[in-house]
Amino acid sequence: MSELQQACFAVDGGYRLTASEMRDEFDAYGDHSETDSIGGFDSASHLVAAGWCQIPESAETERRALSAVRT
Repeated sequence: MSELQQACFAVDGGYRLTASEMRDEFDAYGDHSETDSIGGFDSASHLVAAGWCQIPESAETERRALSAVRT
């Protein structure tokens, strides 16, 4: 997912996460990543789109999402 995010950032800009930062995010908020994330794959099984919703237990109104799309 980090490679996809980096490729999208190179084209679209936005907020860049390093691979280490992305790992930290998953470690901190990824308890339910199997149900809180989605991926899209091309016919060669390459990840081409991804989305992940983070809702920290301590936050009452905060909602964060990370998504990237590569064509």
